[in-house]
Amino acid sequence: MSKPSSKVLIDGVKPVRHNWQIRVKVLHCWKQTTAFAGNTLEFILADETGVKIAASCKRNQISHLQRELPVGEWKTIDTFAVLDISGQYRPTTH
Repeated sequence: MSKPSSKVLIDGVKPVRHNWQIRVKVLHCWKQTTAFAGNTLEFILADETGVKIAASCKRNQISHLQRELPVGEWKTIDTFAVLDISGQYRPTTH
């Protein structure tokens, strides 16, 4: 994997690259269980301009990310993938 580029805003993040680096505030976090994905940890994140994005992590990352991404704190994230969202449930517009 290539080295993360300089920080970008959420609006600049696209699915075609995988070496993004963003600084976000964790606005909300909850656990969810679905038939499709099983147990996941869901987040609503916002950048410094207020643009929000939904994030999801799989079961094997839940306890680590609960500690690393507490609600209300600003964090720099550089290890993630961006996927197009589908379906009726969209917690954010981005």
